[in-house]
Amino acid sequence: MFFSDTRYSLFAKYALTKQTLSEAWRILKRGGRLVIVDYHRPSIANPLYWPMVAILKTLEPFALDLWRHEIRDWLPGSDVAEFSQRTSFGGLYQLVTLTKRD
Repeated sequence: MFFSDTRYSLFAKYALTKQTLSEAWRILKRGGRLVIVDYHRPSIANPLYWPMVAILKTLEPFALDLWRHEIRDWLPGSDVAEFSQRTSFGGLYQLVTLTKRD
């Protein structure tokens, strides 16, 4: 989707790993914003915790990396101007917004 101020939006589904995040961050323009919606580790009290473990192990094994590590830990800290994280659906999903320093 093209905007008049030359911002671009890319909607894609990739296995979010440290390498894919690093590459997306590398090509992001200074002042640009990266928005990620992906899995997040819910509380063990969430009734979907154990069913999701089985589903993710079978269908999306890379997603379990997001249960073991925070996205923030995968970023180069000096370039991050803004970071926000919000979870939904009982903590099963996360919305992370990152802005690259100008």
